Amino acid sequence: MKYWLGLIMAIGMLHPTPLAAQTRAADSLRTLLQRTSHPDTLRVRRLHALGSILMVINSPQSIVVLKKALALSRQLADSTGEGRILITLGTALRRQAGYPEARRYTQQAQVLFTRRANRAGLGMADLQLALIEMDQGNPAAALQSALQG
Repeated sequence: MKYWLGLIMAIGMLHPTPLAAQTRAADSLRTLLQRTSHPDTLRVRRLHALGSILMVINSPQSIVVLKKALALSRQLADSTGEGRILITLGTALRRQAGYPEARRYTQQAQVLFTRRANRAGLGMADLQLALIEMDQGNPAAALQSALQG
């Protein structure tokens, strides 16, 4: 499951247009989420996957779904899911020009990854901050964040 989820997300990020496979994957995830409402880490992963797919096809609903995933991950004290969701939420908000909120979620991810000594996660957060700065026309700050990442 983890392999397929990663593959779907990777393919989706390479293609800027909606793909039929992404729509089918989103529909499948919605069906799975409707069938069971048990609050567990599997639900967190499914919500995150759905939010990621919706982000790739540029749906504003992605932020709503990702915020649900974040709330559930925090309720379950799932720090692994929480960190990944914070980065994805920052990406979704950046793509919709919600820079202050994107920065806030990305900085929360930095704090979480620092606390967990997760260097790969810190690198992702730094690169996300670099993209936020670059999108806002701050190349010096973007370069600094990118080099730190």
